[in-house]
Amino acid sequence: MTFDQTIDAASRFGAQGQVGDEVRVLQAFLTRALKSPEEESRVLSKLSSAQLRSGDTRTATLSVRRALEIAKAGKLEEAEAEAQLRFATLNFSLMSEVGDVEAAATMFGEGFEHAEVSAKLYERLGSVNFLSVLLTMAEGARHWGKSEVGAALYHRVLSDSANPLWSQRAELQGHLRALRARADYGLAGLEILAARSLPARHWLEECTRELSAMSSKSADDVELIEQVAVAYEEHLGNPGAATRTRALLR
Repeated sequence: MTFDQTIDAASRFGAQGQVGDEVRVLQAFLTRALKSPEEESRVLSKLSSAQLRSGDTRTATLSVRRALEIAKAGKLEEAEAEAQLRFATLNFSLMSEVGDVEAAATMFGEGFEHAEVSAKLYERLGSVNFLSVLLTMAEGARHWGKSEVGAALYHRVLSDSANPLWSQRAELQGHLRALRARADYGLAGLEILAARSLPARHWLEECTRELSAMSSKSADDVELIEQVAVAYEEHLGNPGAATRTRALLR
């Protein structure tokens, strides 16, 4: 398979929850003799994400570290931006599993630094992936208890999604809605933690509005719909809103 075919196949397997097949396809590409440094770096980055989801954190770390080395050596900005983002995601995922608070704080700091580098690169490239990095940073900050930082980044996702660089491109509208929906849900979560039910309901409604406007929904979108429904039930005591939210799955 070509590089594009490999990425497409791996993405399909990932969306279907077939992580083992996703890993297999990506590893098969890496055994090829003819591949460019950029292709190798990007496949390693994607492989690291799949390995993390499979629970193989050690190999995921090795893969993303190699991806970053290749990208930096070749001055491949887009590949480096992707590897830096994968490294940030890895750190944010693992910091909650570290028993030592100081070690977890170090992981958070390093993850945030990787994300900041990724954001700067994507912003310079004019890529919509810039918003995905901001969202990753927001969620990392929220999980680490930095609510104000998380809120500011979620709001940045919402405001910057109007950037003409991508807001006027028809093929990106579904992706932008998904990003805004996750930012809305993140803000709702922060309001719930602060026991502010009215603003929490506002952000859940905004999230639902974005989800209902989607012509098709990914596995992540489906999961988010259920999360919103649970938030209505368990935190806002509104089973009617939960039922209406789940109706989006039909």
